[in-house]
Amino acid sequence: MKDFQEILDYVELLSEVDVEGVEPMYTPVEDVAELRTGGPRFFEGRDLIKKNFPEEKDGHIKVPGIHR
Repeated sequence: MKDFQEILDYVELLSEVDVEGVEPMYTPVEDVAELRTGGPRFFEGRDLIKKNFPEEKDGHIKVPGIHR
């Protein structure tokens, strides 16, 4: 509860800042992301990667679950 109160206190502090005339920023990234050209391509090391995993099911690697 103490941490939550500290967050609320900080937000209250921010409300005191004068932002008159400051244009809102919606994202810190101003450049447009450039997409790769071309299409899918075959990765030849697939079998080598699969050898690092002890179990496989239906052609996919099998890893331990994260839920109990």
